[in-house]
Order: sequence, then structure tokens, then C-alpha cells
Amino acid sequence: IPLEYFTAESGEAVNKEYEKDMRFTFGCGVDFKDLRLFVPEKCFGCGLKVKMDGRVLAFTQTRVYDEEYMSAQFEGGTGERVLVFEKTGGFDPSDRIFLTGDFDAEIIAEPQEYKLAHAYYNFELYIPEKAKVLLSPRRKRLKTGVSWAKQGQPFYSGQAKYSFDVNFEESGEYSLTLDRVRDVAEVYIDGVLVGKKTTYPYIFPFSRKAGAAVMEIVVTNSLGNAFECYLEDSGIYGGGKIDKITSGEKRENYGEM
Repeated sequence: IPLEYFTAESGEAVNKEYEKDMRFTFGCGVDFKDLRLFVPEKCFGCGLKVKMDGRVLAFTQTRVYDEEYMSAQFEGGTGERVLVFEKTGGFDPSDRIFLTGDFDAEIIAEPQEYKLAHAYYNFELYIPEKAKVLLSPRRKRLKTGVSWAKQGQPFYSGQAKYSFDVNFEESGEYSLTLDRVRDVAEVYIDGVLVGKKTTYPYIFPFSRKAGAAVMEIVVTNSLGNAFECYLEDSGIYGGGKIDKITSGEKRENYGEM
């Protein structure tokens, strides 16, 4: 998740462009062992020191995509955790700080009160005056009728694989239709690529012999969720169906996902 909601010691929401000392508070439902923080290397030019629950973190050089970053791994722990960023200057609005791990994230914000965090040209970015971030173990199954951004991964940019057991009662020509999906969908049957689509309509024709098969749909979303910090619909979020295509091109519904 990208860290954009910071507070002062008093608990008041602050702007990362101007605040010298700020903190990011989050809750852990379990003791995570693999949490890692990624901070742009240029941020350390303002004397940055990061503390986790009072302990100074040790950073090593790495890269995030094509950017120079510093990373630090720290032990988990249950309950409320606090990352403190002590620095002599502000951060640039485009500086993205990431917290990663094998978790789902729930963001609970007070919808009534927001404050302006950044503005340029005709664009204005607001942050809630009060918000909570809660981390829980990452779920292993996703519903196909709901975006994964609403299933614990609001800022995840990457891939997810959906697997289905399908039994074809007879050989023939079939077609898979995905009603709502973002952004790139690849369909495999028993490990063989059936097709790849990047825009609507997401329709995948294929031939199949009678019998059981495993259908896998790999969905890749854009980088918007991680880098633009908004909850963009991702994955399969409108279900789908498999039709059998008759010789006259008439489609017979074979089943829904």
C-alpha cells in the first residue's frame, strides 16, 4: 500500500510536502513477519530517519520499477504500530512510500471531514482528517463479482489468477465471455493459452474435447492503484459465462462463473 495519510504527534492529519516530522499509524490483526518499507532514495537527502515503534530502521538500496529506492524489513507485531518519519524538509507530492507484505488492507476513513493535501492546475487532492488502516491475513480466494480493490487490495497493482474446474459434457466450439474485467485478461485451459484481451469485449472462443478441465484466468491491472493511490476496479468484477457455439453460430449458455 502507498503511504499517503500521515499525522502529527497530536493525531492531526498533516501534509507530507511541509511536515518535518510525521507518522503513519496502522493496526495489525496478526503478527506479520515479512513487512517491508520502501522509501525513494532521494527522500533521504533531507536527513530522513525512520523509526518503527521507536526503533530506527536500517535501509539498503533497491529499486521499485525504474526508480532508486531504499528498503527496510521489520518484524511484525499485533495491535497498533507506528512508523515515524523524522526529517529536516518536506517530501515531493510524487514521492511514493510503500508498505508491503502478505496482507489485506482495510481503510476506514471519516467521510465528513477532509483537508486539502495537494493542488496543481485544476487538480486538488484531499485526505481525510481521520482514518484508520487495518492489516489482516491476505485472503486466498477472490469473488468474481467484486473488484479485488474492494476485497482487501485497494492499492494493489499486479496480477491475480482465478482458477475454475470445468466439465465439458461434449466436444465442440465454446466461447468464454467476461462481462466486467480490468485490465488485461489471459485465459488458459489445462495450461494452454486460449487468448489474451486488453479491451472490451472480453470474449475468448476456443475448441474443447469432452471431459474435465482446469480453466485459469490471469488478470493484470494498471499501475494506477499503486502510483495514483486510488481505488480503481481491478480483476474480474462482473462474473462471466461459457457458451457452446452451434454450427449455426447460435450460442447455448453452458454455465456461469
